[in-house]
Amino acid sequence: MKKRVKWLILVVCLLILIICIFIIHNRHYYAIAEEIDFYSIEHHHDDTLRIAFIGDSWAFYHQEHLCQICRILSDSIHKPVSIMSAGIPGATSKTIYAEFATDTPIQKVLKNGPDYCIISAGINDSNIKLGCNYYQQHVRFIIDFLLRNNIVPVVIEIPDYNIEKVYSESSLMQKIRRQLSMAVTGSNLDCRNENRQALNHMIEQNDYSNKIIIIREKLWNPSGYKDPRHIYKEDGIHLNEKGYEFLDSSITQSILKDYHQKKMQLSQ
Repeated sequence: MKKRVKWLILVVCLLILIICIFIIHNRHYYAIAEEIDFYSIEHHHDDTLRIAFIGDSWAFYHQEHLCQICRILSDSIHKPVSIMSAGIPGATSKTIYAEFATDTPIQKVLKNGPDYCIISAGINDSNIKLGCNYYQQHVRFIIDFLLRNNIVPVVIEIPDYNIEKVYSESSLMQKIRRQLSMAVTGSNLDCRNENRQALNHMIEQNDYSNKIIIIREKLWNPSGYKDPRHIYKEDGIHLNEKGYEFLDSSITQSILKDYHQKKMQLSQ
């Protein structure tokens, strides 16, 4: 009898410990970051148009595809174009924003003084189910920092990657973490559209519409991962070479439109 009581007490203590660890973990894991101390980025005074591409694995793997954006833009504006890219595979919007504050490849790309900054953030937020508030707040911090430095943010809307496939092919522990995250944040398994709506609400609330560029996923990838053009890799979450061609074409057209509008406004 005493042994049973001891075992019961031990089990209860372990459960309490697990719950405490879970609560402490959640406070940090889902917490919104504090805004970093602002610092000024020096811009160059030459005729080169400078582009930055920062964010998650989409930015990281884009390093192999930088030439296309340079070529299209340079041919259109008849000026030199420079582009730098830095990304972290698996990074959430919070992780990307934190990179602004430390001596990292992302910060170095920003300190090059870009005119436009392409941002790929939110894919991992939706994959891990971190919630709409988490996503929109950190993207807002990123946008605010760039705007204060006279850099035009070019935000890639969360694409229609194969979120169900990514979940089904994840490990048991990853699935458990995703389910816990869904319980904590109230997210659905497919929360891509929820996050897109949260982004739209944040843009409207902060009057960003005429200050930033949004690369809508339907603009370049209307059929998502089911696109007959086969623009995703086998994992269903990363773009292949053809995918980057379509994405880059949409990005360059959007930047060109903004560039020529600003040029016209200055000439008036």
